[in-house]
Amino acid sequence: MSAKVQQTGVELGSVTTNANGNYSLVLSSVEIGSTVLLGLGGSNEGWLPQNAAGSVSIGSSGTVVVNLTEIAASLSTIQGRVTQSNGQPIAGTFVLVSNAPVPNAPGSNAPGSNAPASFSIETVTDADGNYSATLTNVTPGTQFYVAAGGPTTTWPLSLQLLSAPNFNSTAIVNIVLAPFLSTPLTIVVNDTNHHLVSGALVSLALSGSLAFTMSNDPYLASTCTTNASGTCSFDAPSDLAPFITDGRLTLTVSASLGGAVIGTALWDGATATTSINPSPPPPPPSSLSTIQGRVTQSNGQPIAGTFVLVSNAPVPNAPGSNAPGSNAPASFSIETVTDADGNYSATLTNVTPGTQFYVAAGGPTTTWPLSLQLLSAPNFNSTAIVNIVLAPFLSTPLTIVVNDTNHHLVSGALVSLALSGSLAFTMSNDPYLASTCTTNASGTCSFDAPSDLAPFITDGRLTLTVSASLGGAVIGTALWDGARKSQFIDAGITTSTSISAGTLSVVSTVGKAITRLSVSQSVATLPSGVTTTLGAISYVITGLDVGASTNVSFFLPSSVSANALFKQIGGTWVDLAPYCVFDGQRVTLSVTDGGVLDADGLANGIVVDPVVPVQIAGKSLSRIALSTLSSAVKRGAKVSIKVSFANFQHAGVTAVKLYDNGVLLGAVSVKAGSGVWSGSLLKVGLRTITASVATKGFPTVVSSMARITVSK
Repeated sequence: MSAKVQQTGVELGSVTTNANGNYSLVLSSVEIGSTVLLGLGGSNEGWLPQNAAGSVSIGSSGTVVVNLTEIAASLSTIQGRVTQSNGQPIAGTFVLVSNAPVPNAPGSNAPGSNAPASFSIETVTDADGNYSATLTNVTPGTQFYVAAGGPTTTWPLSLQLLSAPNFNSTAIVNIVLAPFLSTPLTIVVNDTNHHLVSGALVSLALSGSLAFTMSNDPYLASTCTTNASGTCSFDAPSDLAPFITDGRLTLTVSASLGGAVIGTALWDGATATTSINPSPPPPPPSSLSTIQGRVTQSNGQPIAGTFVLVSNAPVPNAPGSNAPGSNAPASFSIETVTDADGNYSATLTNVTPGTQFYVAAGGPTTTWPLSLQLLSAPNFNSTAIVNIVLAPFLSTPLTIVVNDTNHHLVSGALVSLALSGSLAFTMSNDPYLASTCTTNASGTCSFDAPSDLAPFITDGRLTLTVSASLGGAVIGTALWDGARKSQFIDAGITTSTSISAGTLSVVSTVGKAITRLSVSQSVATLPSGVTTTLGAISYVITGLDVGASTNVSFFLPSSVSANALFKQIGGTWVDLAPYCVFDGQRVTLSVTDGGVLDADGLANGIVVDPVVPVQIAGKSLSRIALSTLSSAVKRGAKVSIKVSFANFQHAGVTAVKLYDNGVLLGAVSVKAGSGVWSGSLLKVGLRTITASVATKGFPTVVSSMARITVSK
């Protein structure tokens, strides 16, 4: 045991007692008559004052004899009740007692913002809204938060900054959560000429130091569209007014047309009507001018019957930042067709001289590359001559070879080309862009590509991407240099199998091989409203680095409908939504060797993962829902996981098992559709919690996932 001396929070010295319990401390730079704090401290006890006062005055002799008695660790309690403003209790809501920074709280004043938390306690209110948290060896006066409501609840966040009470005492901290209040708010959109604007989409956005407390307010997701009178209405929170007044909240009302914001206004939190005043377009001038010319081939022969466009609207795929009219609707757009001699003419009405515009010929719906000229409008009552020369496309054979990273040739892959770059719009009608080819058993296919692209590819103004797809999803790409006669595309590790519905292909980004790919129609009973038109997919990936992760893509046959991926863990179906992405008939799943989706449960370089693509008919799927207040905790810290039955009921008390990455974690009793498991997670890393039920007569349901990151 060690004896310690403190003065104004600074330790002046300490010494270890001898076998007889005696100690002697010699202090320097301590004034006669000053007061110090004297007590015992051990490896586990922290600072334990020797009595209630814990202080000793240094007499004129400079020597003080004090006998110390070891006392137990000191405790204090924070408790209270969480209610609505009408006094009704709020049961089953999380309460956090901590000196760790609260997410999104003002960071500069948050306790522990510059150091790890010394304590962080989660608890859940009982049926009467009561909660209690015990502080162990927390020095009286230490600042901490008591938080309730906020994200994952339907209540605004309540946050109280308090000081720890004396040891062996209790602080009562009652919390009142007021629901979001609202009042009708009417928006009027009219321009500065007082012309009402109909069809404008109106939305709200919060900002300011307190915006995080309103992040769950449902009104933020609502919008309205102005009617013929330029008005629309929705509810806005009347309880924001005091925070708007003192500058801690700003509520911006925005009006949009065609996806672009045309005006904004700030709501003062009190008025029932707010106006948004966008600027009107400038009045047009008046008079006429003419654009005319001739369209020919490079040999001078006229091109008859081809379209010519004269417009200041953006041309599709043209460089947007420099395109006339890119920030406003087109003021003119005139289409005309060349006559038998290739002549065309277009009249501009009320177009201010100097206005930039395009003259375009060829391109879409023709067999010529697009010609695009950027010009300035001539003076009124004058004519500008714009002649256009179109050159035909040239082509050369190009062979594509598709093989995976193990140099296995991939057959049945659909190969296509795509142009990008500053000149791509000039080639938008090149017929080779619409052509595709499918690789044969040797993994190859061929088509014509334009040889006249080479100089533009070389100088960087064009990029030609060659893509290979399976089941409608890209498995690999390559860039053609404009000169090679053959081009390789390296896909991931691939394998396929023929089934009654067609061909199922699987691709993994890493590993050496995919083996034992099969589809079984024998599937355990699925929840109501869930079907599978394919069955269970089983496969094994070998050659991974131990503990490595890979993205596995399933290319489902076109006849298979699926919008979710299920897997059985602990005998209960689990929705793999957090780990997979759907893109048409391609389903990409993130799998880790030894992780929750690896059926062998071992980090051994081999992934075994049976899954079932399913179709969920509606949103009322019966689920075991899991939620937790904290998504990140320290190893060994107390964690509370709330278990709820969603979209179904089950009488009595139900035992629900929880699994941590597929390994049994514990069980919780669920009564009246809700229960809370409390305990510790001891394994570091991303932990995926799932649930299962083995009760007789329990309906077939699907478990959600709760993901928690555990750090040392």
